[in-house]
Amino acid sequence: MFKNRNSFLSGIFFLMIMFLNSCNFIDKSSDPVFPTSNNPPSVSLAANIATGNTPLLVNFAATVTVNNGSIIKYEWDFDNNGVYDSTTTSNLISYAYDTAGIYTSKVRVTDNTGTTAEVTAQFTVGYSLSVSLAANPALGVAPLTVNFTANSTYGGESAVKYEWDFDNNGVYDTTTTGKSVSHIYSIVGIYTSKVRVTDNVGVTAESTVQVTVTTPVNQISTISFTPSGIPSDNTVYLEQVAINNDEITLAVRVKGGTNVYGAAMEITYDSSKINYISISQGNYLGAKADTAFYASLINGQKGILLIGIDKKGNVPGTNGDGTLVTIVFRAVATQTNTAIGFNIQHSVLKSPNAGNANIPGTLWIGGSLSYN
Repeated sequence: MFKNRNSFLSGIFFLMIMFLNSCNFIDKSSDPVFPTSNNPPSVSLAANIATGNTPLLVNFAATVTVNNGSIIKYEWDFDNNGVYDSTTTSNLISYAYDTAGIYTSKVRVTDNTGTTAEVTAQFTVGYSLSVSLAANPALGVAPLTVNFTANSTYGGESAVKYEWDFDNNGVYDTTTTGKSVSHIYSIVGIYTSKVRVTDNVGVTAESTVQVTVTTPVNQISTISFTPSGIPSDNTVYLEQVAINNDEITLAVRVKGGTNVYGAAMEITYDSSKINYISISQGNYLGAKADTAFYASLINGQKGILLIGIDKKGNVPGTNGDGTLVTIVFRAVATQTNTAIGFNIQHSVLKSPNAGNANIPGTLWIGGSLSYN
C-alpha cells in the first residue's frame, strides 16, 4: 500500500491527528471566567445618644462586615419614611432633629457586586421639660395632710405621667396623670418629697420640696429662754427677742466684737422638744448685698443647724455689739426644759487675718428653753 517507509510514517501521524481531533480535546484555559456569588454584608447602626431635647444633633455610625468585595455606598433615611435623605461613601454621618418625636433611622449599605443590607435604630427626641413642686402646707403637726402641685413647662408637648415619692427614698409611692396629689404624714419628721414628670415622648424632669411634720402641742401658757452665762467682749451668745404662742425667736448676737469679719456656727438642740422654723440675717456684718450668708438644716431630726456669714471683699472688720441672725423655734412638747447652744468645735468668730480660726478669747454662750 505504501511505496516507501516515509510514506508509511506519514500515514500513521495522519491517523493519530484524526483520532485526537475526533476525541474533541479542548484547551480549557480559554473558557470564560464567571464571578462567584457574594454573601450579603452584615451591618449594625449606632447613635451617640438615645434620647434628648430639641434641637438634638445625633451622630450615626454604621459598622459593616463584608464577606467578599467592599462597600461602595451608604444610604441614610433619618426618619424611616422610605426616602433616603443622604448618600455617602463614609460610614459616619450627623443629623439634627428639630421636631420632637420617636424616630426610627435606617441605613442601607451596598457592596461592589450590588448586594445590599440594611438596619434601623430607634431613639426619642423631646422638647425641654422642667417642673417645680409646691407643697401646701409645708409645715404642720401630725397627722399632716399635704397637697402637692407639680407645675410643668414644656415646648409643645404634654405631661402624661407624674410619679410621686413622698419621702424621697427612691421608691415612687403613687403615679397619676394629673399634676396634683395629696398625702398624709402621720410620723413627725422632716421629709423631702419628689415628683418625676414624663412627657409624651419619654423626656423626664424632677423636682423636690421639703415638708416638716411636728408633734401635736397642747396650749402653751408660758415660754422663756435662760442664757447659760453673761456675755463679755468677743462673745457670741443667744438672747430671747420675741414670743408668739408656742414660738420663740432667739437672736445670735455678738458682744464687744473686735475686728470681726465673719462667723460660722453650728447650733444644736433637741428636735423632739423644739422645731426649727425659720432664720433671718442681721446687720452686724453689713447689709445683705455686702455679705455672703447661708443657713442649712444639716440634720433636722437630730437638731443641727449650720450658719455662716462673711463680709465680701477686702474691707475692715466690725467692732462692737450687734445681731448676726435671728432664729424662730416652735415648742413641740409641754412642761419641758431643753438646752440649746453652740457646738464650739464647729463654731468660729473670724477676723480678716484669722482665716477659719477663732478670734482669740471668743466665748460661745447658749442657754435653755422652758415652757408649760
